[in-house]
Amino acid sequence: MGVGAAIGAIIGGAYGASSLAAGAYMAFFNAVLTGASLGAMFDRPSSKSSAYDPEFDVGNTMSQRVPVPIVYGRHKVTGNIIYRSEPGPKAVKNAYAKHQSDYKMFLLPYSNILDDPEPIIYAYTRTGYVGRGAPQYDWIKQEPTTYTIDRAMGEIEFNTPIPTYGKNPDKIVKANFSYKPTSSEEVDMCVGLSEGPIYGIESILVNDIPIESVLDATYDVYLGTDGQTPDTRNPNNEHFKHLAYLGCSFEANRQISSGLPTVSAIVLGRLVDVWNGEAWVNEFSHNNAFCLLDLLRDKRYGMGIPDRFINFNSFISAADYCDEVLSDGEPRYQLDVVLDAKKQAPDWVDQILLSFNAFLVYADGQIHLRVQRSIVPSQPFDMTNIAKESFTYQIVERKDVPNKFKVEFIDPDNPNGAWQMSPVIADNEVDQEMTGIRQRDIQLIGVIRPNQAGRLAAIYRDSAKRCKILCQYRTSIYALKCQVGDVITITHDLPGWVNKQFLIMSMEEMENDEARITCREFDPRVFHDRAIPYEPQPIS
Repeated sequence: MGVGAAIGAIIGGAYGASSLAAGAYMAFFNAVLTGASLGAMFDRPSSKSSAYDPEFDVGNTMSQRVPVPIVYGRHKVTGNIIYRSEPGPKAVKNAYAKHQSDYKMFLLPYSNILDDPEPIIYAYTRTGYVGRGAPQYDWIKQEPTTYTIDRAMGEIEFNTPIPTYGKNPDKIVKANFSYKPTSSEEVDMCVGLSEGPIYGIESILVNDIPIESVLDATYDVYLGTDGQTPDTRNPNNEHFKHLAYLGCSFEANRQISSGLPTVSAIVLGRLVDVWNGEAWVNEFSHNNAFCLLDLLRDKRYGMGIPDRFINFNSFISAADYCDEVLSDGEPRYQLDVVLDAKKQAPDWVDQILLSFNAFLVYADGQIHLRVQRSIVPSQPFDMTNIAKESFTYQIVERKDVPNKFKVEFIDPDNPNGAWQMSPVIADNEVDQEMTGIRQRDIQLIGVIRPNQAGRLAAIYRDSAKRCKILCQYRTSIYALKCQVGDVITITHDLPGWVNKQFLIMSMEEMENDEARITCREFDPRVFHDRAIPYEPQPIS
């Protein structure tokens, strides 16, 4: 390597890759950033400039520009319509009988009164009374009645008179009717949900109603396997290989109006490669490290990074840390995310890293995954191995350090609006009272658990409070026993430090076989796993 070459550095958000596509790893390697993806309190944009607008809670779309979602873990998805049937013959939605405004008639289900020889008719009569103010009414459903219908005249004659109630009680023998046309009685749809194969579908919603409660609705689930068969609703006989999707049929009724219904699902996402302690197995997982590994490696929808460039042991170590069960009975970190918007691949990588306070390191020709946590320092530095007159340090000014963090996550169970961005607030109240509020907004789109969001919020707040010093110095490359992402100790006379801990952010080769090391203050007390309490707020 030449002078100025990076020996190693933390890599993060703006890699320059343009899409989730194979070959993007070249741009990934070529744009190495110092400090990116490390410490949301210093380098994360506020939500005003990069706010996440959840697309899993809007109507289905047929746009070809919307990418196929990638679902990891458990998440709600409103997918892309990949097939819909053509509109059929016009049907009658309602037929209204006219008689002194005391009687109303419906065709149930919405049969086609023009073509159906024996449409089912229910009569609704209304009771009324005159009290103080306007009359009050209540509709009573009568039993089906037999009738004779004259379609040309628009008349129905009832074989059994229908009693009415109200101010002018009567018995109806004949009534005129009119109709309101609507679209086809039945619509078939295929809705794409995720790159497959996925583990399964937890539930399906139609206009936010469980599909099992929708009259005359039928559906089939396709998990995105290689050998899945075509859905019979689709006359084009398309297999949609590698795509998890739903095939649905609906009939127009009081639950499904004339327009296309919105179909969404709670998806249990992709099967990914997981290390089980003895071998790699392909299974469903919430684990942040293994899901990130899948996105980095996959050549179809991911970044297509070859295995020789990945340090697998670092991913296994990070995965074990994520899976540790804490006192609240939950794993420390898990990933539940739907990648359903057009973003650059590194932006999605950065969002996944943010969900478990992690960063990527490129060192020794490989990508290493590190999770910020309390670890044993790998090497001490002092006046004997720090080059003379190379040592500098800087304390970040208070005005540049936030003392209030609004950390938003997606709460599936928020009583004010399910599957919406919801905030956890972490305050440094002492500093706020002294200097005023300096707020940083952070969005955790891969987090759906309140305790996980609360733990991360506490880390951001405490890191901002305790880790404000940046340091840089040179040392002999032959004396190095550490790498980027390691924790080290520094003892130096200039600031009066003794074994003060720092995290290495970058290492750069210099002249005379020296390396320039840039690091940031590190305090293991930050990683206490205590969550900021979460209180659901009304959705604005």
